[in-house]
Amino acid sequence: MDLREIERLVALVTASAVAEVTLESGGCRITVRNGPECFEAREGEELRQSVPAHPEPAPEQPAPCIVAAPMVGICHPADPPVAVGQPVEAGQVVAIIESMRLMNEVRSEQAGVVRAVLVEPGVPVEYGQALLELAPRPGATDGA
Repeated sequence: MDLREIERLVALVTASAVAEVTLESGGCRITVRNGPECFEAREGEELRQSVPAHPEPAPEQPAPCIVAAPMVGICHPADPPVAVGQPVEAGQVVAIIESMRLMNEVRSEQAGVVRAVLVEPGVPVEYGQALLELAPRPGATDGA
């Protein structure tokens, strides 16, 4: 039994409602169980559950900052417009919202790097709607 056959068997079992399948071929016995557990196969041995002794925690990544619309209106780019990958300072104008024919500046509450521009220019926005996503910048200071 080669690796491709084992991979196909695992794929078939996980895609189905079968709880367990045992297959013997060429002196190799493999049992595949369908569930959230992690398994490893060894030639000539039954498939055994593999649980790490000390799972490593995932590295913490700082939560992104969302710049939200402070009012209802039409969103316009700032002058100069911000783009993905661009650094932004706390208090910097990142967008303009036109409401009742008045142009209102939207300022970033914290420094960071633009991860995503979430609104197209000229599109109506609602109060609290996300306009930009900022990744925190190491060594940046918050402020208004």
